[in-house]
Amino acid sequence: AVDRCYAVFTRAWCVAEIHCAHVLGPPQRVCVETDDVFDIYADDLTVYRRLSTLTVTECEASRLQDREEIVGRIANTQEFDEQLQTVIFGNRGLLRHKFEGFGVLEAVARTALRVTKAHSGLP
Repeated sequence: AVDRCYAVFTRAWCVAEIHCAHVLGPPQRVCVETDDVFDIYADDLTVYRRLSTLTVTECEASRLQDREEIVGRIANTQEFDEQLQTVIFGNRGLLRHKFEGFGVLEAVARTALRVTKAHSGLP
C-alpha cells in the first residue's frame, strides 16, 4: 500500500526491497490511496518531483547506521537510481497503470511535461 504522500519511496529499506523484488522478477503491484498527483493538470508537483528525482542516497531510515548499511551494499548508486526509475515508471513499473488508457504519444507528452516542470521548479 502506498500512502497519499508516497512516503514509502523515501525510506531506504523500502526502495531497496522494491528494487530487489523487481530484479528477482515476480510481478509487483501497489495499492495507492490517490493517483491525483499524476494528473497533468495537478497543481502540486511535490510527489511527482520526489519520485522523478528519487535517489537512494537521500532516502531516510530510522537510524543513520541503517541507511549507511543499505546504501553501502549498493555497488553503483547511479545505476541503482536509474533502475529504480524503471521500477517506478517503466512498462513493468509499479505506477505503470497510472498511464494506461492514454495513447502512447499523450503519455510521453504528459510525462515529459511533468519531468520538465519537476526539474525546473515551475509550479
